[in-house]
Amino acid sequence: DEDHVYHLYVVRHSRRSAVVQALRENGVGFGLHYPVPIHRTVAYADLGLGAGSYPNAELLAEEILSLPMYPELTDEHIEQVCEVMTQAASLSG
Repeated sequence: DEDHVYHLYVVRHSRRSAVVQALRENGVGFGLHYPVPIHRTVAYADLGLGAGSYPNAELLAEEILSLPMYPELTDEHIEQVCEVMTQAASLSG
């Protein structure tokens, strides 16, 4: 008698800043939940792990963002998010 409550819908795009701009221009919320890879945070500074230590983590930190995901999300809002993301997906490097 329980339902899953999804709370993050994370996507990746090589031109995240352009996608973020498109989302903002169209009034679509988003989140940047993990903008700094853990090895580059203050908590791990004493390890001396600078840029390039974990290139995959660093790349993902620059490319991922979270799209709206909550129980009250309407079909209309889902369509709006899909339209903006479809347009943004066509952005090339």
